[in-house]
Amino acid sequence: MPKEESDLQSAHKSKPRSRPARVYSDQFFDVRIAPARGEQGELFVIASRRSGTAVVRNTFKRRVRAVFREKKVSCLGYDWYFYAKSSIKQCLFLHISGVVDTICREVLPTFLSPV
Repeated sequence: MPKEESDLQSAHKSKPRSRPARVYSDQFFDVRIAPARGEQGELFVIASRRSGTAVVRNTFKRRVRAVFREKKVSCLGYDWYFYAKSSIKQCLFLHISGVVDTICREVLPTFLSPV
């Protein structure tokens, strides 16, 4: 095996990704949070073809990113996963915004505190 490939593999396997915990679920999407692999957390929006047409899926992704920008939600310390469901066509920006507010205010403090 060439040295470049082994270096890439070892760098990729340096810190395993822990399983995301579901913190919210409704008819439009699921939200899961996991500790970040690196220093900065990331935002993942997953919308499969079952969720709708490309226009619907991309609109949902733009809305989720816009909520994080508007609310200045920091992903530091954990990764956010939004899994779209088949009814995202009816999902409004205000609903996504309210869910993110609720998670930041009520769920994250309990999720991140040691037990």
